[in-house]
Amino acid sequence: MRTTKSLLLVSVLVVASAGGRAFGATVDKEVFKGKQAATTFSGSATIACTGGGSGTVTASGFLSGSQTITKSTGSPKTVNNGIFVEVDAYSNTCTGATLGFADGGIANGFTPPNARLNSAELAGTTTVQDFDTGASIAVSIDVVFEGTGPITSDKSNTKTKTTGPITITIVHTASASRAADASGTISVGGVAIEATFSSTTLSDNANTTITITRNH
Repeated sequence: MRTTKSLLLVSVLVVASAGGRAFGATVDKEVFKGKQAATTFSGSATIACTGGGSGTVTASGFLSGSQTITKSTGSPKTVNNGIFVEVDAYSNTCTGATLGFADGGIANGFTPPNARLNSAELAGTTTVQDFDTGASIAVSIDVVFEGTGPITSDKSNTKTKTTGPITITIVHTASASRAADASGTISVGGVAIEATFSSTTLSDNANTTITITRNH
């Protein structure tokens, strides 16, 4: 990583000096970093119905946590952190309540993974709404991810050049992903379901763009 950054810096200095001849130039740098964790879930719970007897609550859906950090020349750093909660199916046989598709969000509930993608966490409470029927229900989650297996990574550097006036753009991208095991608790409508998780991943992406424009 240090080598890559050094090469980019050397490229910038060489371009800005135009082969040793100093000239006025504007250098703009944009940095984007994003970390994600996502999984699908399904589960059920047996509950006591009001008035006697028992029933079943079932639910399935998708959970995704994301944190993005952006910074550009002349602007402050921006950090966005949140969780997307999607309930694809829900039913309560005691009340007869059902949801076909509903979603919601939790602000600042995502603990992102470190560089080795060892672990992450989704935690918080939201209300998901079915936009077809308008029905809504509360969902609480506390799900922990533990990275397993090898990390798959990729890096690239590109440089483009235009003329009139001369503009050179250097782009560095890097990405990594790792399979993970998820565990934890999910409550839908106040009922904790016995959840199982699948299709679980942790990921980390970064993009740095340096644009050098010759001033007239």
